[in-house]
Order: sequence, then C-alpha cells, then structure tokens
Amino acid sequence: MMIDFKYIRICLRSWVPGVSMQSQKRDDQPMHLKISFLRLFLLLSFLASGMAVSAAKPGAPSFLRVDYTINPMGITNQKPVFSWLMQDADRGEKQIAYEIIIASTVEKINKNTGDIWATGWVNSDQQNGIVYNGVPLSSKTTYFWKSRVKDKDENMSPFGSTATFETGLFNNDWTAKWIYVEDNLQKPFFNPKTVNYKDSTVHPLYDSRNWEGDTWQKLVTGKLLRKEFQLPSKTIKQARVYIANLGYYEFRINGIRVGDHVLDPGMTDCTKRVLSVTYDVKDLLQNGSNAVGVMLSNGRLINSKDGFRFQLEIEYEDNQKINVLSDESWKGTCDAPFKSVINWGISKELFDAAKEQTGWDKKGFNDVGWKSVKVNNLDLKIDAQLEAIRVIEVIKPVRTIKLSDSVYRYDMGQNFSGWARMKVNGPKGKIIKIQYSDTQESLMDFNQEDQYTLKGGGVETFEPRFTYHGFQWITLIGYPGIPAIESIQGCVVHTDLTKTGTFSCSNKMLTQLYQNSQWSLRTNVHSVYTDCPSREKVPWLGQWSQETLSQNFDMGKFFLKWKDDIIAAQDSDGRISDKVPGRIHYGWNGTDPVWVSEVVLGTYDIYRAIGDKKQLSDSYPVLQKLIGYYQSIADSNKMISQSRWGDHIGLDKPSPAYLSSAYFFQMVKTMTLIATELNKKEDVATYKSLAESIRRNINRIYFHENGYDNNSQGANAVALHFGIVPEDLIPAVMKSLEQDIVRKGYHVSTGGATTYNLMNALWKYNKTSLGYEMASQDSYPGWGFWLKNGATTSWEQWDVNNASKNHGWLGSYLSSWMVKAIGGISILEPGYHKIKIIPGIAGELSFAKTSIETIKGKVAFSWSKQSPGKLEMVVTIPPNSTAEVYIPSKNILSIREGTVSIWENGKPTGKAAAVGWKGRQENYTIWDIGSGTYKFQITDKL
Repeated sequence: MMIDFKYIRICLRSWVPGVSMQSQKRDDQPMHLKISFLRLFLLLSFLASGMAVSAAKPGAPSFLRVDYTINPMGITNQKPVFSWLMQDADRGEKQIAYEIIIASTVEKINKNTGDIWATGWVNSDQQNGIVYNGVPLSSKTTYFWKSRVKDKDENMSPFGSTATFETGLFNNDWTAKWIYVEDNLQKPFFNPKTVNYKDSTVHPLYDSRNWEGDTWQKLVTGKLLRKEFQLPSKTIKQARVYIANLGYYEFRINGIRVGDHVLDPGMTDCTKRVLSVTYDVKDLLQNGSNAVGVMLSNGRLINSKDGFRFQLEIEYEDNQKINVLSDESWKGTCDAPFKSVINWGISKELFDAAKEQTGWDKKGFNDVGWKSVKVNNLDLKIDAQLEAIRVIEVIKPVRTIKLSDSVYRYDMGQNFSGWARMKVNGPKGKIIKIQYSDTQESLMDFNQEDQYTLKGGGVETFEPRFTYHGFQWITLIGYPGIPAIESIQGCVVHTDLTKTGTFSCSNKMLTQLYQNSQWSLRTNVHSVYTDCPSREKVPWLGQWSQETLSQNFDMGKFFLKWKDDIIAAQDSDGRISDKVPGRIHYGWNGTDPVWVSEVVLGTYDIYRAIGDKKQLSDSYPVLQKLIGYYQSIADSNKMISQSRWGDHIGLDKPSPAYLSSAYFFQMVKTMTLIATELNKKEDVATYKSLAESIRRNINRIYFHENGYDNNSQGANAVALHFGIVPEDLIPAVMKSLEQDIVRKGYHVSTGGATTYNLMNALWKYNKTSLGYEMASQDSYPGWGFWLKNGATTSWEQWDVNNASKNHGWLGSYLSSWMVKAIGGISILEPGYHKIKIIPGIAGELSFAKTSIETIKGKVAFSWSKQSPGKLEMVVTIPPNSTAEVYIPSKNILSIREGTVSIWENGKPTGKAAAVGWKGRQENYTIWDIGSGTYKFQITDKL
C-alpha cells in the first residue's frame, strides 16, 4: 500500500502543536517529538496493516475531453458532452460532486470565471457524458474549460489544466458553394439517382458490367481544382479552412499538402449528410499571391462529382476578416494523372506521373486549358469529422520471392489494410503494376491493383491516395531491373484509434488469436466498421460487436458518428438497411432482424461501455420506430420469418425464422433496459409485455425435447444467451449444448449469427473450461485451425478457401470471450461504474493478464498459479468505480490481501482497506472492493 506522506505531515502537525515538518532544532519540545515519533511509528504500522486511513484531497481531473476528443477543433455538435478522469490514489475513492466552468477567454478561465457555463457544484458521481447546458454556442469560436471534483470525504480537488474546444461552421454558416467539374463519363448501368434501392434486382454498384475489364475507367476520373487569391501584407491572427466533400480529396496551399489525413472525409450516406474537416492553415499563407489546389476522387461513390465545398476564413490582428470561398471563380480539369475506385470486388488506382502538371497547386500556374467549375445546390447536413484515417505505421517485407524476371512477390508477414509504398528509378512511360492478395497462392485477390506510370529522370515514390486494399502479399509486375527488398513498404491505414485493451495468457495459441483479432478489428475500422478490407469494405451491421470494440479501443468518437449514421439510415416506415451507412440492397428490403438487431443491441452495448445517456436518448426514437417496423411484419404469434442471411457461414444452421424471432425478442428485451435507463416507465411496461409474449411463443413453437429448433449449437446458444429458456429447462438445454460440443470433438459448428451467442452462453453459465477446450482446438473447424494454416488475422470462414482472410467477426467473438471469461473483466453497471472480476482458471492455464483503459480509468486484472495450492490475483480499479471480486474458495485455507488476512478456516477474519466480504456463490467467495490496487494471495488445500 502506498503511504501518503502528505497525510502524515497533517497528522504530525495536529499531534504536535507548533511542530512543522520543515527544519526543527533537536531540543525543541523533545517530549512532544518523542510522542510524535511514537505516533508516527504507530501510524506507519496502521498503514501497513491495510486499515483505511483518511487521505489528502484528490488530484486535479485529467484527460479532459469534449465529445470524447482532446481539444477538438471544428465541432458542430451544439450540445457536446464532457468527460474527465478522477485522480486519487487512495483506496475506495469516489466522486460525489463536480464543477465545470467554461469561459470565452484565457483571461477569464485563469480567474475561474465561467461566463459561458458555470455549473456550480453538482452533487453527482457522473464524470462522462455530461451534456453542455450553458449559453448557446457560437460557431467558429474557441472556448476554454476546466473542472474539479469532490471525493467521498468532500475533499475538493484543484481545477485541472485548462482544455479547449473550438466550434466549426454550423450548417447556416456555410456561404461557400458546392462546386464540381463537369465531365463526359459513361453512365453506369442503372442510374444511382433513379434506381429503386429497395426493389431493384441488381444494384448498380454490383452490376458486373460496370466493373469488367477496364470499364470502370469510363465511370470515374480524377479531377483537379484550383483557385488563386490575394492577401494583404499584415499579420494573421487565425486562419481556418473548412472542407466538405462527397468523395475523397487531398488539398494543398501554395504547393504544400495540408494535414496528415488520408481517405478524407469519412464514409456517410451522402444523400443525407457529409462530414467536414477543419484545418489550421495560418502558417501556410503568404502576403500577396496564394494558391489552393485540390485533388478530387470519386471515393466510394460513382456520382460524387458534384460535391466539393471550401471555406477559408482569415482573421488579422487588426480584426480585418477575409474569406476565400468555393464558387464559380474556381477552375478545374478532368485531365488529372490519377483514376481510382473502391467498390465491391474492385479497388484500384492508376497514376500516370508523366501526366503531372507541374505547379498546378501554386501561384502563377497557367490554367488556360482548365474549365470553369459548375455550381450545384445541394441540401445536405454537414457534421464535423472527429476522427481521421491515417497511415498508422509502415512495415517492411519479411521475404521476397522471384517468380520471373518481371514478377516479384513480397511477404509482409502480416495481413492488414492499406497499400504499398514503392520507390523506383526507370524510364519515362514504364508501367508497373502492384497487385495485392491475402495468400501466397494468389497474385491478386478481389481485383486489388495499383498501376504507376513513370515520369523518368530519377528516383520516384508512389503510393495510392484514394483507394485502399486488404492483403499480406504484394506482387510487383514490370519493375525495371531487380527490385531490392527496400523498394517496397507496407503502409498500414485505418482510423486512428487508441488501443486501450490488452490480454495475454499462458496458452500461446490463445494469446496469438487475441493478437490476430486486434489486427482484424483495427484494420476494419475505416470511419465505418467494414466486413473486410479486401473484397467488400461494406459496413454490414451484423459482422461486428460494439462490446468487443470497446474492450480494445477508445471508441467514443467512433460511436458518436455511428449513432448519427444510424439516425440518417432509417426509412420513414422505420426499417433500416443491414448495411449502415449506405442503401445497398440485394434486390430485397435489407432488414434482416438478425443483422439489423445490432442497431438496438449495439446502442445498448455502447451505453454499457461509456455510460453516456445522451447517446441513448438521441437514438431512442430511431429504436422505437425500428421495433415498430418489426412489429408490423410479425405474424399473429409475434414471430418474424423474414431473413436474408440466417446464420451466415454456419455449419449446422438453425432455421432463419427461428433466428429472426429470437433476435426480435432480444431487441425488445433490450428496449426494456434502455427505456428503464431513460426512465420511460410506460415504455418499460409495453416492451416487457411484448418481450414476454415473444419469448412464450418461441418456447411453444421452437422448443423440442431438450433443445431449440434443430438442436444445434447455435440454436441452443441463442436461447441460453438471450434468456429465452425457462429457468427449469436451463439444465437440459445446457446439457444438449455440451453434448453437441463434446460429440463434435470440442469444435464449433456456429456461424456469424450464433458464435458470439455460443461463447457468451458458456461464459454466462460458468462453462469456462468447456469454452477453453473449444478455443484450444487447432483442427477444423475452429480458431486454432486458422493459426495452423498461417493466419495473422481472423478469417471470414472456418475453412481455407478464397474468402477474406481479414474479417472482424468470428475472431472478435472469441477475443471478447477471452477478456471476460479468461481475463476475468466484465461490466456490471454501465460506464464501468461497477465491474466484475473473476479468474478464468481452465485447463493447463497458469496465468492470464488483462487490462482495459475504460471511461473511468484503467481496470486491470491478473491471476497466476504461484505454486501448487497457491493462487495470486492482482486487481486495479479506477477512482469512482467499484468491483465484485470472485475468489475461488472450494478448498480455501486462507486469503490474504497484501499483508492482511481476510479469510481463515472457512470464514472472513480481518479487514483490509476498501475490501468487504459480500457472501458465497457456488465455489467462490465474493468481495466488494473500491478503487485502488489489491493483491490477493489464496492458499488451497492440496
């Protein structure tokens, strides 16, 4: 236990009148000093015993964020949420009150004057998701804020360091026009502007006629835009550029690329809304002539030519303001050196360096042959982009294979999303192809290719800008000479997430599977969560888990965007596509309840992870309408037979109708929980009644003997996990599930819709050992089979075929189970307000270590077998959280926390600081603990 010397100082001052802990003469009050040192000795003994001691005031709040972003710039949310971390090393600490002040100037915030918002002391333990409620925010304004808290003893912290947030352009503040360059491109088969997305048999994006051979080049083209402008010769105080675009863009000022984002802006449904990005360009502007140059690509859309908006606002020290806007005065050309495309089954970029127009992005360029741009009146909502896609890291190949004098292959040693960066020296006009594949056997998977034409004259570097790929292998075709291994690098590209979770254990295979899942999780986050970075890049709702993401990454900003994507995706009748954002349907209405259920279940998982009720309340009307839609298509038994995907890629598939009805039940059941959190009592009663009716009918229709539907792993796991099974039938259904697992040699037979349920059912009913046996198999079908066949990520399917080798779902379901069941950390109350800690001792495992940087701070848990009969558990809980700790106690002789005995001879004995005995449950003793770090040492009978 850490000794708080500040507290000792306070104690000595109070015990010895007039005695300071500063320099003292030895003969000053010798008797008092003798007494004080005796008391100090007693105090240190007291501290060492683990007894609770009242401590000094808490530290200043840290990690201040607005909309889960540190010092954000350009936000458009006029009701942002605030959060911080409480800093207090004492055990069992809680926040009982907070105060926020927001000021319009640095001078005011330094005087603790909140002229924008001053909450005063609010009696609450809330430290995140606090909704702004001050004076209306102005656009294009920087605000200064800080907070302080009180701990459980009403000790007040100092204010934390000042943080900022800057608003961007609100929708009414855009004065720039939407501009585009007119082209003469071939129209795609089916016109995306008139096609009936719900009823057409083939969506134009998937009509193969659009993508055969080089046809795609007739559908897309790169474009360049430019504008020159004059600025006065005086000092700039601030300069901001605001950009919104329907496709991808890269922009430059005076020949210098601005920012480090790639693939900007993030994907949205561009029929509803687009994202804007704010840039600080003060240091790039010059007195006199300036030039802006913009590269435009179609991005993910076919018709994205008509949507670029640019607004530069400059403020000078003398308060003069100058704006440079996109309008008819800009010029553009379709004679760009690049063409790129991202679509189902194709991702390509062609770049002809010989066609580059030198100086096009600088002042004085001769643009006589360029066109005047066109203006389009678009009515689109523009929201701020809070999170960017970047080149996260650069990796080197691990080996090179020569296939011929003109074909060389590079093994990057890791499957990931991104592209190749190539260095080359060769003659003008030489064409080099770069192909990408998941496996060594294939030169190119899913039509993934870049092509570079040299300009000649020295070493050239190429990497694509407006497409990306999923791959482990890179093939160079047509490279001049023999490429050195240094000629190629792999750029890992995805949304710039912060890693917050860790897991490892003594089973190397499980640890590697966890690491593989991390690669699949993060490389499938590209402003949306995609199914894979190779073939589809589509944001399927049914192929990811909000819970898994939040266990491993800081997802607050991502979740805010996802919520808004969901809101924008809903049709007037309540239905939502099974891909969000996007209205891409396969000739049907795209509302498979199994997949679309993530709208409801994921929203609640987000709330459980970050405890932000605003996200619940913002989403609630959408969730209600969605449930209403499913009610409208249910039969008289409240069953839903509609399904498109069922248990996709499953081996023993339950009937789609059973799965649809079961997921409908879980949606309604979850709505009961959401309505409860939002204190909507009438809705709670309505949804509770509906859920019970669905549950009753599922049991009547689909329960047979000792199992559900086809008595498969998936069917029974869904019923157990969702709580469909009546209490008295749980043992029989669990037995059926266990028998099927054992009969199959501890192999899985579940698919995309049921694997998550399988592992959660085993966790829910304390079958960790059974789950461990399944996770440990290295033969088909199972996760270990992937490793045996060289996997570095999670795969789309159980077998080895041409499906994607980088899919987030099946592997993430296992890693989520590992964190909870083996690593032993799970949520009991939203926002990690209360946490469950239980060691997942199974098989030959000797240790496991898990940590999660939660919204409250770091939660960490490790358990290890020290020697026969001895177990050690180390737990860390952040301030303002509590935990239930489950300690194995079947044959326990003693439990010590630190140096304090808390259990002897079958009953609790001593008391450690912030540790309280709660009771027994099966083979565990349960202990309540507060914040702090605890070391439990358990001795068993041998």
